[in-house]
Amino acid sequence: MHATRIALDITPLQNGHRFRGVGRYTRHLVAALAALPGDEIVYLLAYRAPLDLPPLPPRFRVRYLPRFARLGRAAALLSHQVALPRLLRRLDVDLFHAPCLSHDPSVPGLPLYPPVPTVVTIHDLLPLHYPAPLLAPWRKRAFYHRQLAAARRARHILTDSEHVRRDVIARLRVADKQVTAVPLGVSTEPGLPGPVPPDQPYILHVGGDYFNKNVGTLRAAYARLRAAGRTTHRLHLVGGQGAAMDEAGDVRRYAGLSTAELAAQYRGAALFAFPSIDEGFGLPPLEAMAYGVPVVAARAGALPEVLGDAACFVDPLDVAGWAAALAAILRDPCLAGHLRDAGRERAARFPWSRTAEQTLAVYRAARSPRV
Repeated sequence: MHATRIALDITPLQNGHRFRGVGRYTRHLVAALAALPGDEIVYLLAYRAPLDLPPLPPRFRVRYLPRFARLGRAAALLSHQVALPRLLRRLDVDLFHAPCLSHDPSVPGLPLYPPVPTVVTIHDLLPLHYPAPLLAPWRKRAFYHRQLAAARRARHILTDSEHVRRDVIARLRVADKQVTAVPLGVSTEPGLPGPVPPDQPYILHVGGDYFNKNVGTLRAAYARLRAAGRTTHRLHLVGGQGAAMDEAGDVRRYAGLSTAELAAQYRGAALFAFPSIDEGFGLPPLEAMAYGVPVVAARAGALPEVLGDAACFVDPLDVAGWAAALAAILRDPCLAGHLRDAGRERAARFPWSRTAEQTLAVYRAARSPRV
């Protein structure tokens, strides 16, 4: 009997997910899996080289999918729905892992008719809860519901939190034993030891302008603080694609940051604010905690589950509450110090090694007729 062959889609490192949590999840999962003992052969399916990955052992082998560049937006869809299944057959793999479920045909996640058993990670079901901003036009809606149907047929489903696990079981009407919550991990960038002194103290938000990040509430709360003279801190908004962008006044916006540049933003922040209206996990505030930054987060989605009692929680749409919480932490060194210590302790409970170990356990069990 040949060694178990697992195929893992790493195209989120090269498509629209690159600058989002899915890209970081994919990168760290590969690195952590490679550090574990095992005899499984792992094929990493990518569009092209180079890849932003650490050195890998020989049993990790990169294979490339055709990109069909001349077909424009249809290229990725054709690659995943036609070329990827053919490649899985040619490699004779035993299991395929799709690291995300996409609602956008230009960033496809799961082959609709894979030729081998599949594991799929569902990070959230936001398109079912907020269809208006996410599932227009109708092509996205149709594609997403086909993706959900493919996920129901998967051998096993992974989620980042119990919050999403319960949602998947209820919304997709799948068996409890078919879904496992495997928390994400958190790590710091070792190349930048110590805090980075900022030119001017700042409040940090990482997450981009996606609708669920609710940046408008943070901007409004920050404007109140500035107008009342309650802070001289700037506001740094990090996330999205493209080059770094500066805004006029006291709000600075940065996009397309490297891992080291993002680490510098975390290390230099006086406070981290995350007012998201819904999250399947909440990696940025946990990363901020790992860097020793006090965190204010929304009481929404999986954030209370992930952050525990190590963050200051505010209702996501309460502008006055956000302004008060930010001001309280900025003016009270004891409160800020308590949140820093509690945050570091909380983040230490989420190593990527545990994510990899639990994911590998699902791979191994998924080779049986049913998990």
